[in-house]
Amino acid sequence: MKHLWLLVLLLSGALLYGESSAQDLTLEEAKRLWRDNAPAQYRMVVTEITPWDGIRLEIWMNGEYVVRLNATCMNGLMERPCELRTIRPQHFTIETLFDAIEREEADHIRRLSFDAVYGYPTAISISDPEVLDSGRSVRIIEFEPLTSIVGLGMPTTTPQHTPTPPAMTPTPFATPFATTANTFITPQLTVVS
Repeated sequence: MKHLWLLVLLLSGALLYGESSAQDLTLEEAKRLWRDNAPAQYRMVVTEITPWDGIRLEIWMNGEYVVRLNATCMNGLMERPCELRTIRPQHFTIETLFDAIEREEADHIRRLSFDAVYGYPTAISISDPEVLDSGRSVRIIEFEPLTSIVGLGMPTTTPQHTPTPPAMTPTPFATPFATTANTFITPQLTVVS
């Protein structure tokens, strides 16, 4: 019972904070910025936290394709141990996040902010007030346009706004792949406690 009250307090505080600090861009303005400024290749780090579990995804994109993924499992708000789950990386692309925002009912979105340069969503918090434990928070905590995706067979392109990043080296938990919307993968996950 203590954990339930703690969860209620944490979510209430997060909701109050989220409503007062949202970025001034509208969804349409953000989508236009993304359409006009999106780099051909980029790397981003996305976190998704629910009451039950969390995940940190490092995703390399080439156009609309996910070409590489590193995943780290994290504990959720209820302090349950991390569990391996199937990851659908295409659910975390910028375009898919925009689609999810558009489909969500307005009164379920608790926090929504966008990057002022590229327009991608930086924070999305969703909760249905009529459903217990329905909270979900997705944040893009790192975003880096790339000049090339070295070692993954991707062509070299020049980004609009950034210098060449350091070379990417595979980690033991890297799962290189190319995927489309109907592909499901289960990568090795790193458990963080």
